[in-house]
Amino acid sequence: MWVAHGALGKLAQVDPQFGQVVKTIGIAGEALGSANGAVTVGEGSVWVVFADSTVARVDPAAVTVAGRTFAGAAPAGVVVQGGYVWVVNTESATVQRYQPSTFEQGPLGTPTSVGQRPTAIAAGEGAVWVANTGSDTVTRIDPGTPPTTEAIRVGDGPVAIAVGAGAVWVANAGDGTVSRIDPRTYEVVETIGTGNAPSGISVGGGFVWVAVQAP
Repeated sequence: MWVAHGALGKLAQVDPQFGQVVKTIGIAGEALGSANGAVTVGEGSVWVVFADSTVARVDPAAVTVAGRTFAGAAPAGVVVQGGYVWVVNTESATVQRYQPSTFEQGPLGTPTSVGQRPTAIAAGEGAVWVANTGSDTVTRIDPGTPPTTEAIRVGDGPVAIAVGAGAVWVANAGDGTVSRIDPRTYEVVETIGTGNAPSGISVGGGFVWVAVQAP
């Protein structure tokens, strides 16, 4: 298991069996104004982004940095989909696509514009999905060449997104709900109340798991 420490610019490897940190490495500088940090696994590597625009590739066996490059302003999330690495940038409201074998040369093509203040990204159901906190939308990105987009209206202040169980799940902090999107029709088919503001969401073990702020 991998944990990105956004404020410190570090990546930790955690043993899931014993719940202990095995190794921690420094990758980026300490956060200045933003504590963004995110990590994912794919294409045989660990990929991590930090708020100072660092994008790094980490060897999962040696737990060492195998390469690095730069993203846009304040990257907030990273996923692997369709053989590419995708990074969402909060301040520039864009998603950039990288070829894993040549990512140090920079992103491919023109950045894809999404909604205002994007803060989360997920992949699945043949697409990349971005939660745009500032515009109350989710942007669906078709990973073709060039990528194409579709905007989907969700709840107030979406801050987290996950794909699984045949749907896209969006945590809306502004109105305390979860939106369930049908990935075939790009429509919200259900809105589920969570009581207080949700801050994270994932799918696993036959359930959708939501982290909700205390009252």
